[in-house]
Amino acid sequence: IPNGISEEGLLQRDDRQLRLRFGLDARKIVLYIGRLSSIKGADLLIEAYSLITERFPDYQLVIFGNDHGGFQDQLEAQVRSLGVTHLVRILPPVFGVEKSWAYHAAELMVIPSRFDTMTIVALEASVCGCPILLTANCDFQAIEEHGGGLVVPATVEGIAEGLNRLLPDDFDRRSMGERGREFVLREYGWNGIGEDFLSLFREIRK
Repeated sequence: IPNGISEEGLLQRDDRQLRLRFGLDARKIVLYIGRLSSIKGADLLIEAYSLITERFPDYQLVIFGNDHGGFQDQLEAQVRSLGVTHLVRILPPVFGVEKSWAYHAAELMVIPSRFDTMTIVALEASVCGCPILLTANCDFQAIEEHGGGLVVPATVEGIAEGLNRLLPDDFDRRSMGERGREFVLREYGWNGIGEDFLSLFREIRK
């Protein structure tokens, strides 16, 4: 039985307050939310993003995450070495209303994991209508099958190609996000997931 999701706590939207709170400018946002560790692949995303910045100068990469074992220092050094300090922000983790603001403000949510189970941030972002770019190692190919995101290899080249496909102005990210929202609420809402648990409990009792 997969993770369940509720809209509660994910309905708040305030792009202006998000930008004021974290000192973000008016450029459009590519978003990462998650632990800062090798397995989660933020380093892959930063390198991939550095390859496409000339094509998309009106974007910024915003990373919200909690450091794991000093990996944040490696990411910040990577940002400096790639010369993208003006394009990439690494910020503390967000929770509650600020996380909701971030999902709603983003043009695209990226989940670049080298390995993952179906991560809850994919469900949260989808509920907020944010389209998703994620790696094939995230075990959530269904989001692409239902039109709510794009699945790519867990490589720098794969993620860069995904960004190149989803960020152009003529790509309809809004419709992709709406399809993802409809799919996730239908298949992963707690009403349906709760029924699955009840059915399991009934079987165990027999």
